[in-house]
Amino acid sequence: MIEKDKEKKNYNKAKPLIKYNKIVSIIIKKYKKTNQKYDISEVRKLASLVYLDFRKEAISKIPIKKVEQSALKNSKLEIKATDVPSYWFDDQTKFSYWFQIGDWANQFANAYPTIPIMLITKKNEKNPLVVQGATGDYDGSIFQRFVEEIRDSLTDPTKSPLWKEEIGIFFGTPAYFKGRLFAVWFEDGVTIPKVAPPIQIISPKKQILIDEAEEKEKKRREEEKPKTKRGRPKKIIGIEPLPKVIDKKPKIKPLKPIVEKPTSNRVTEIRNLIAEFRQDLKDGLISKETYADLVKNLTSKLEKGGEI
Repeated sequence: MIEKDKEKKNYNKAKPLIKYNKIVSIIIKKYKKTNQKYDISEVRKLASLVYLDFRKEAISKIPIKKVEQSALKNSKLEIKATDVPSYWFDDQTKFSYWFQIGDWANQFANAYPTIPIMLITKKNEKNPLVVQGATGDYDGSIFQRFVEEIRDSLTDPTKSPLWKEEIGIFFGTPAYFKGRLFAVWFEDGVTIPKVAPPIQIISPKKQILIDEAEEKEKKRREEEKPKTKRGRPKKIIGIEPLPKVIDKKPKIKPLKPIVEKPTSNRVTEIRNLIAEFRQDLKDGLISKETYADLVKNLTSKLEKGGEI
């Protein structure tokens, strides 16, 4: 019984080591599957970081895919310039001339932001351009400025025979500087420095930073919004509540329809007589004076209410 207890204690003590070794084995298998070179000391450091994500998990329940994902997240093994496809350095048609090199280096920086880049030209031989990080669009980038500085130094950049004499074609290669690999593109005939200058770390595109800032501000405003509670608002002592605004629409009385009153028989008779007198005037049976007297007599009788 005592021996079994000892075995159980020894197994529990060995659990972390067994789990650690299993993680190391998974990481190494992943590197071998993808044909990546690895340093065993770096793998052990990486396994220690991954172990923290699975320290509470049982050994039998550690999933391979999650270990691989954790290793990728915690990996300190950078992609090196020697790991990238060779066409980045061999495809002369893409970067041979000074006006091509900036755009090519910009594409490389966005594809491999962890690899430092060095551009060397005879125009600025003592202080080559050394940058690292995703630069985004070529327009306005540090690589475009590099090309424009070369353009400004040429006698006439529009005449290709002339500038071919002033500046050579570019070549690309991975190169070590103090144990660190750089992706280097250099002009033909230039002297490559023995020591690399300090690396300029390029931040992401401004728009990405703006979007992140706007997103944070949006979340902050949402959090600061007062939560509305249902029910009546609390009465504050000394402050009279504002009267409720009741939107009462004024009552509009409907308009009475205008009914045209029928004219009386008396009025009709007078109108008919005046019409007859007017016709007699036209026919020359009566004079204008007689017509005027007849009309005046009829209207006066209408007002007085006498017989016609």
